Amino acid sequence: MKKELPPFEQWPFKEPSIKKTVKKVQELTKQLKEATSGEQAYKVWQKSTKLSDVFENEATHVSVLFSIETKNQTYKKAMDKLNQEGPYLSEAVQEFNIAMKNSPYRDYLESKLGSFYFTKIDYSLKGFSPEIIPELQQEADLSMKYDELIASCEIPFRGGVYNLPQMGKFMQDLDRETRKEAADAYYSYLDSHVKDEAERLYDELFHFRDKMEKKPR
Repeated sequence: MKKELPPFEQWPFKEPSIKKTVKKVQELTKQLKEATSGEQAYKVWQKSTKLSDVFENEATHVSVLFSIETKNQTYKKAMDKLNQEGPYLSEAVQEFNIAMKNSPYRDYLESKLGSFYFTKIDYSLKGFSPEIIPELQQEADLSMKYDELIASCEIPFRGGVYNLPQMGKFMQDLDRETRKEAADAYYSYLDSHVKDEAERLYDELFHFRDKMEKKPR
C-alpha cells in the first residue's frame, strides 16, 4: 500500500541534495546499460521514477516555501542552489533517457511504458544540451529575482498595506468606488515601483532564451 504524504504544512523542510541525486541517476544509467533482460531494465526505470518523485517533492516544497517567504534566507539559499545545480541534474537525466532510448530492450520497455513515453524522451532531448547550462542558470536566477520583486510589493490602501494578490479582493469588491480606488492604487504602485525593474528582467530573460535557441543541440 502506497504511503500517503502528510498535509503540505506538516512537511519538514529539507534541502534537496542535487549532487547526491546526480550520482544516483548516473548509477542507474550504468545499471540500465548493463541490464541483461527487459525485466531488469524495467526495474531500473522503476527505481529512477521513485528517485525522481522524491526529488521533485523536495524541490517543489522549497519552491513553494520561497514563493511564500521570499525574504527567508534559508529558503533563498536553497532556491539558489536548485537554480545553479539543477541543470546538471537535467544533464544526468538526459544521459539516462538516451540509455532508455537506445536500450536493446526498447521493445519490451515500450510494451510496459507505451510508445508515447519514448516520444516525450525525443522531445526532451531536443530541448536540452549541456551547452546551454550557463544560460539555464542565468535564466533561473532572473526568474527568481522577478519572483522576489513581485513578492516584495507593499501597496498602501485605506490604512492598510497589502501585497498584489491581497489587492484582488478590493479590485473585485461589489462597491464600484472601492474597485476604482483599489485599481488606481494597484497600477500606480506597479508603475512607480515595479515597472522599470520588471521590464529590465524581462529583457534579460528574452536575451538568454534567444541565446539558448540559437545554440546547437
